[in-house]
Amino acid sequence: MHSKPALRSPLLFAGLLVIAMITTSCNLTRYVIRKSGPVLDKSVSVLFSYKDPEMARQATPALLVVLEGLLASDPENPTLLRLLCRGLYEYTFGFLQADYERARETDPEAAERLRRRARMQYVKVYELGLRLLRTHGARFTLQLTKKAEVKRQLAKLDKRAVPALTWTALGAGSALLLGIDQPWLLQMIGKIPLLLERAVALNPRYANALPVGGLALYYGRDLMTGGSAIKSQNYFTQAIRLTRRRHLLYLVLYARYWAWQFQSVEFERVGRGTSARTVPIRPKNKRALFVALLQEVLRFRLQDAPLLRLPNTLAQRMARQLLRRKDDFLGQQSPRGPGRVARGGTP
Repeated sequence: MHSKPALRSPLLFAGLLVIAMITTSCNLTRYVIRKSGPVLDKSVSVLFSYKDPEMARQATPALLVVLEGLLASDPENPTLLRLLCRGLYEYTFGFLQADYERARETDPEAAERLRRRARMQYVKVYELGLRLLRTHGARFTLQLTKKAEVKRQLAKLDKRAVPALTWTALGAGSALLLGIDQPWLLQMIGKIPLLLERAVALNPRYANALPVGGLALYYGRDLMTGGSAIKSQNYFTQAIRLTRRRHLLYLVLYARYWAWQFQSVEFERVGRGTSARTVPIRPKNKRALFVALLQEVLRFRLQDAPLLRLPNTLAQRMARQLLRRKDDFLGQQSPRGPGRVARGGTP
């Protein structure tokens, strides 16, 4: 059996880098780290294209620890900050949050522990994202800085800041999703889309259309808390189109956070005052869309998108789990009238 090239082992390279740091003088440490940025980037990318999800799950925490150790020696290194944001977010979403979702059905106490753990990691992504934004000259927090000031600083950012905008917003939004009971997280809710909208304006294709997908998730919530079936659907369909239906997570999330969330919504009010109008939400049969999206995910051949093998494998796991809930749809219009969401819960 032929051995894999060294570059295809993220931990091997990271270990060699640590040895290099130890054997060089302190003055050379930062230089060594910064010159190693492209290879570190490749190492993380390889990790998330693993065929075996369990292998990736076991390897990722060690890689993240190494990256944090490197960051301690170079606290303002934008490459390390970006890689930590990505690695920590994808690990938390793909594994910890998935564990939480499964435990909700069988072990409420374990589910609560997992929810808190995942929320803590998302908060860490948010904080790392703020540090990454500071390398681009933006200094604010979503919980304390006024909205007008956030907008002012965002307007000055260019395309290079898209990763910082995206990971900061996703960390904050995901923490909020799992921490609606935390007042300080609620303070961020109206500012999260500002970062994602700026990222979309600068580069909507970043990281497989991640800023677009982030906005789809942001608006995929109850209309009474600021959600919008129309906006969420537009962003989901845009993200799916930009990734040519190969990033299966968007299809799964469209099923869960749009078809399920808005299952009983037939109309939505848009606009204000005399210009407001009632817009129909299509398709009317959300259950059929839910099933069709998840079946499409399960039919997809993983080898057709090798660089997305890990997220697509996890998406197929999620699709199987969600399909078991297809008969739980309410299948009726909300008694609260047009544009309202029936509170049937999330799967």
